[in-house]
Amino acid sequence: MLEPSTIVSIAKALGISATQVFSTLKRAHARVSEADAKEAAAAFFQAGARIAEEGLAHQVLGRYYPVEEQIALGFAPYAYQVGNQNLVTTVATRNEWISRVPLASDFEKCRLTVCSSPPMQIAEERIAKLLVSLSLRNIRVWDAPLYRLIDLDIRDRTLSANFSLESFYRYRVTNGALIDELVQALLDTDFNPNAVLEARERYLPLRQHLLPDMRSVAEFRSRLCTGGVNVVTAIARPQPFCDYAIVLQRRSASVSSRQGGLTVLPAGQHQPTVEPESEVGISCTVFREVFEELFGGHELESGSMHLVYDWFCHESPPLKWLMNHKGAYDLLMTGFGLSMMSGGYTFSVLLAIHDQSFWTQFRHLLRTNWEVSDVHQPIFSTRSRSLDLLLHPEWTDYGIFSLVEGILELQRIKPNMVALPSLQRSLS
Repeated sequence: MLEPSTIVSIAKALGISATQVFSTLKRAHARVSEADAKEAAAAFFQAGARIAEEGLAHQVLGRYYPVEEQIALGFAPYAYQVGNQNLVTTVATRNEWISRVPLASDFEKCRLTVCSSPPMQIAEERIAKLLVSLSLRNIRVWDAPLYRLIDLDIRDRTLSANFSLESFYRYRVTNGALIDELVQALLDTDFNPNAVLEARERYLPLRQHLLPDMRSVAEFRSRLCTGGVNVVTAIARPQPFCDYAIVLQRRSASVSSRQGGLTVLPAGQHQPTVEPESEVGISCTVFREVFEELFGGHELESGSMHLVYDWFCHESPPLKWLMNHKGAYDLLMTGFGLSMMSGGYTFSVLLAIHDQSFWTQFRHLLRTNWEVSDVHQPIFSTRSRSLDLLLHPEWTDYGIFSLVEGILELQRIKPNMVALPSLQRSLS
């Protein structure tokens, strides 16, 4: 069961009765044995895998947020083509958002502003049921500040964005629960998208309340819109490879969302740890996630004992190398999109390290953290003879969006190091 202090904190963040939540949790746990809880957790995880493999979430969301409605609002679902196969994701984007912006430079203009949190108005019983589900599945839940997107402008290779601070608790039990709700809905209907859509008020009540249509997805300024970065880390390798090694991951069953999904590494929430105003830039999150997820750094959380946010850039040898060799790599935002899964935002980023000595010096330090489960192919070569991996059904929407854009940018800037079959994006 979740810690009492966690339940109280969540209730406080949402402005609901902790007593009501405790009561519902107690009744639920009294009805479920430990064996039943493990069975339910396993069934939920397996359901997620089946939903991904059969593209069921996309079938639901593609009809819930019709393409015609997206186009009318200036959006299009991000799609890409591998050979003669066209694949459509649940990331909504715009042509002007697919832009190459140099990060950690004057082209990255991110600011922290003060903005009151939007009202949630979620029924206490619904929150309690979600917490029961998280508890029975042993999902890690903790609080931390997140950056909520307020304003965004991408033009002339410049990113201008304003963010305010938000609570992870508020996110996790509202927009962060939309994917859980969708998985459960398909599980309850024997994986029948038609049944889910025909009774959406019954099976998708939270989505009906928070993101009932594409207009609500698009109007991120007036809702809780948090997100993160998905980074294609491409490291040049010398002979006999003569390629870029791209590190991939499968998310473990213990992470807060998208358990079991394939994605790029690193991938993480856009959030501060020490100095919210100084860390608001996308590049700050990128470097922190590289430290944590690629080079085994302990996870940096809000409340760190360190007094400056970028201390690891001076203590971690790989990060210190990056700070001292600015001309040896490119750090680019390659795209921006909104997820129709959760309503959250993602910045797709390419960290292309061109100096082959980085691989020679630091390849032995590459490792993963607790968020990573088994991976079919942890290192993807830009000289791979096959792009079958890009056709894998278990990619997260953010992950494949970032990977495709990262590969396309590598083809543009280093064509001699990339020898892949036909790959291109397609936007409606």
